[in-house]
Parts: sequence; C-alpha cells; structure tokens
Amino acid sequence: MSSRRPGWLWIALAFALFRLFDILKPWPIRFFDTRLKNGFGVMFDDLLAAVYAIAVLKGMEWLA
Repeated sequence: MSSRRPGWLWIALAFALFRLFDILKPWPIRFFDTRLKNGFGVMFDDLLAAVYAIAVLKGMEWLA
C-alpha cells in the first residue's frame, strides 16, 4: 500500500476486518463497549475496531 493507491482487494479487506472486529469485539473493545454509553461509546467502539483493522493490514503489508 506504500505511496500508491490501494487496490480494491485492500479496500475490501480493510472493510471486512473492520466489520469483523466491530462484531467480535476483542479485548479491549468489549471492555469499553460495556462501560461507555450513548454516542461516545458507539464511536469509541468503532474507533478501536478501526485501529485493530489498521494494525492487521499494516502487518500484512509488512509481510507482503
């Protein structure tokens, strides 16, 4: 993904990983999801899922 635009495969993978982490809620996502309520809790949950997805994508990029 370096300096060129990511292809459709990377974009689809990023979306799928985000949804996977948003649904499964691994630690600490589940911890914050149960303690933070209202709109902030929903957004923070999504932010953490995105961070997990980015970390996995960066790891895959490093391996490729």
